[in-house]
Amino acid sequence: MKKLIKFIVFLFILFIVFITGMVVQEDMDKNPELVKTDKSGTGSTKDIYYYQNVSDDTNYLELKLVFPLMDPADNVINDSIYNKIKDLITGFETKNSDYLKNITYENFIPVIDTFFDQLVDNYKNAPVSEERASDPDLYSARSVWRYDREIKILGNNDNFLSLVFQEIFDTGGAHPNGFRKYFCFDKKQKNWFDPKDRLTIEETDKLLPIAEKIFREIREIPENQTFEDAGFWFDNNIFKLSRSTCLTDTSFILYYNDYEVTNHANGPTYLEIPLSVLKKEGIEF
Repeated sequence: MKKLIKFIVFLFILFIVFITGMVVQEDMDKNPELVKTDKSGTGSTKDIYYYQNVSDDTNYLELKLVFPLMDPADNVINDSIYNKIKDLITGFETKNSDYLKNITYENFIPVIDTFFDQLVDNYKNAPVSEERASDPDLYSARSVWRYDREIKILGNNDNFLSLVFQEIFDTGGAHPNGFRKYFCFDKKQKNWFDPKDRLTIEETDKLLPIAEKIFREIREIPENQTFEDAGFWFDNNIFKLSRSTCLTDTSFILYYNDYEVTNHANGPTYLEIPLSVLKKEGIEF
């Protein structure tokens, strides 16, 4: 009998814990707190993560901002780099706000804090369209479901720093939308550059067939098949370099975003060519 009583008490405790957990989870879902965490990175950088899930019975939004915070002792720290990161993270939502105009290492995190809080408030206070409000089948009554912006350091040496920026929006359409863009900063000249713009005409002519061969291999396009027949939009079926290119410490990157040379169903195309291969062909950046 004692064993039975203990067993019943045990089941009751489990039931209470289970119910409490459900209530806590429901409260977390409806009133999630902003999560800001530092994650140690390699070398002299850290990745700073901002994440918040804003949801209630009719609205849903996931927000994520990720960007590198570099050590102020590093000689690459300057206004140009921080303002580039600021522009990419904040986009155009609050570009004319006074607090975003002057970015330094010391005030970078407080400025981004303010932006993130403002972003959340703007979403919560955004007007609800009549169409979305009247349709109970629509998952969100507002325009944005998911909002991701992420920046990573790809290369960092005595000559340059390179970044990749990726943005993803999911607004409840047929599929999420996003793009990726690359940036290189010349530490000696103190300016941003696109590596392909530094090539001579002769170097570009040498690079094009190398890149095209890799592109066709990745996309499984036979040499005797035109790009048009394969579903790609190169003018006059002539291969071209991507709009955004980048350098790492060991390679040259080409990235074709959605809709740049083909439809969304085919997806983006990523090419990486070792600098050692290009150097053998007389191509240097």
